[in-house]
Amino acid sequence: MKKENILIFFGGKSAEHDISIITGLQVLKNIDKTKYNAFPIYIYRNGKMFFGKKLNDFNTYINFNEKNFKRVAFKTASGQILISGCNFYKKLKIDCAIICCHGLNGEDGSLQGLLELSDIPYTSSDILSCSICMDKIIMKDILKANNIKTPDYAYFNKSDYYLNEKNILKNLKDKLNLFNNSCFVKPSNLGSSIGIAKCNNIEELKDAIEIASGYDDRIIVEKSVEDAIEVNCAIVGNYDYQTVSDLEYPQSWSSFLNFDEKYIKGNRIKVKNKKKLSKELEQKIKDIAVNAYKIFNCSGVVRIDFLVDKVHDEVYLNELNSIPGSLAFHLFKKNKIEFDQLINKLIDFAKRKRSDKNNNKFSYESQALLNFCNNKNMNKYTKNEY
Repeated sequence: MKKENILIFFGGKSAEHDISIITGLQVLKNIDKTKYNAFPIYIYRNGKMFFGKKLNDFNTYINFNEKNFKRVAFKTASGQILISGCNFYKKLKIDCAIICCHGLNGEDGSLQGLLELSDIPYTSSDILSCSICMDKIIMKDILKANNIKTPDYAYFNKSDYYLNEKNILKNLKDKLNLFNNSCFVKPSNLGSSIGIAKCNNIEELKDAIEIASGYDDRIIVEKSVEDAIEVNCAIVGNYDYQTVSDLEYPQSWSSFLNFDEKYIKGNRIKVKNKKKLSKELEQKIKDIAVNAYKIFNCSGVVRIDFLVDKVHDEVYLNELNSIPGSLAFHLFKKNKIEFDQLINKLIDFAKRKRSDKNNNKFSYESQALLNFCNNKNMNKYTKNEY
């Protein structure tokens, strides 16, 4: 059986660039090589895309030298990529792309748009779904509109803040009942805890806003769910079919870990296997996760993060991650889905989604141009005035 050609995208012009490399290389290591020819596509920090065998090696990225690799371009509506050589381009037909990019320019719909134009199936949610999941403000507005509980929040543009700091701070304090409760300040379009801070007083709030403003033009402030139990749930599938993972209980936001503590210092979030919630509440969380997955028209793997008020048993959906780190493969262990099987599922769902979309009608032949050309006033609108 002929092997399929699979692109694996990682890196990116994003604050989560390094974590994306880890995800991408994990996929490269675990993809079924008896079924697929896997081609890594590394997106450098400046947005350039590179191709080459040495991209399989972790050490390549410590002191990356772009001169050692070929560049990549896309041929629209062809299902092909173009690989640069010495005064020529080599064409490579692609069966599917696995997107392992986190954050901007990969998880936000940008890369999905490029692949749509190139007619290449891809494993994540589509352009709109990714973009609204990436934007915490829009995401929470949609949750609220669909009566899915999410922590109270307020948001503002940083230019408004610099012009009206006093009014913005007052509005935050009144709306979120600060500082009877702590709050979290976040850039609207980032993940991996980058630019996020927990605040307990006005000075911490000001400092956090200043930091978050360095990453995005829009800032969201969320009221803390005090002493909450954090619960993560992953789903793989599409609108019609979903496999829901087991739940995990990472360390609570009451002991917030920043990026360095998660990934640099080796103090990773510890997942406690002991159940903290009743079976009924766990099932409620899974039901809400599936509902949100469908509302946002997700596909592929999505990790949905919850906060549970253990005093009142209130469930709050905090975020949807449309391309989670490591593709959340560890959460499917109890579903008896190994990493290579998860990758197979993602590719199958991606190709099915592309096939279904291609069966839709995208054009309509009308008489508009003919009628316009025959119109006696046509020259009035098309005459060259220059």
